Order: sequence, then structure tokens, then C-alpha cells
Amino acid sequence: PRMEGKGANGAKGTTMEAKLVDSGERDKILDFLRMKLMESGWEDKLRKHCSELIKKKGTETLKLQDLIKEIVPLGQENVPEEIKNEVQEKLQKFLMDNLK
Repeated sequence: PRMEGKGANGAKGTTMEAKLVDSGERDKILDFLRMKLMESGWEDKLRKHCSELIKKKGTETLKLQDLIKEIVPLGQENVPEEIKNEVQEKLQKFLMDNLK
């Protein structure tokens, strides 16, 4: 959610999150993240795990919510550290460039 008005530090104006969105940098970082995850095979691993769960539990008994509950934590845990670090660096650079 986009927040305006007073930020976390009490300052008026747009928040850093709004600047990230408005500048287009958020979309660039998300595109970079998607590309890196695809290159790393992360997406394929999650698809394979989903397929295995569906085969194991069957489409009659497996509910979408159950699948999501199992896949989201797995997906978050399996993001390669290198990719996490690269995204964090991009965010930190944006913050430093915009704190001036």
C-alpha cells in the first residue's frame, strides 16, 4: 500500500516507498528480481513442488489456500542469497540517492 502524509519518521511529504513507486525504480527492481529468479531455476523448483503436491494430495482434496500456505514460505526460503543481496543493494542505493 502506498502511504502519503507523515512518514515513519514523522516528516511530511511522500514516503520513501511512494518515491520508489513514482520514480519507476520499484518496477525496475521487481523486473530484475523476476529475471534473476527465472535464471536461477527458482520458479521451476516451485512449479515442480506444486505439481508434486497436487499429485500427492489430488485435486479433489487440495485447496488453493493449502497450496499457497505451503508454497509461499518455501518460495521465500529458497530465494538464493546472492539475489537477495543484489536486490538489497539496489534498494540501499535508491535510499542513499534519495535521502539528499
